Amino acid sequence: MNQHTDDSETANQQLAHCPCGHDRNHHMVSGHGTYTWSGWFWVLFGVTTQPTKVSFRCRRCQTHFDESTDSYVLERFSSHAR
Repeated sequence: MNQHTDDSETANQQLAHCPCGHDRNHHMVSGHGTYTWSGWFWVLFGVTTQPTKVSFRCRRCQTHFDESTDSYVLERFSSHAR
């Protein structure tokens, strides 16, 4: 069984931080998905879809500081988690 202890995209590198010092795994950081037109269509009808990209924003300093297109990260931020 394949278990992820960290995002597969960043397993061998340090995660980006906002000016406050938070990384994408901090509770003050929100992930926001970017969807295709058809993805938004299905979200409007309540169907779970996977974003094409996830951007990360710190809720304390309001800074967008990281984004990912890694499949593991995208699964974590599918529309049912929003």
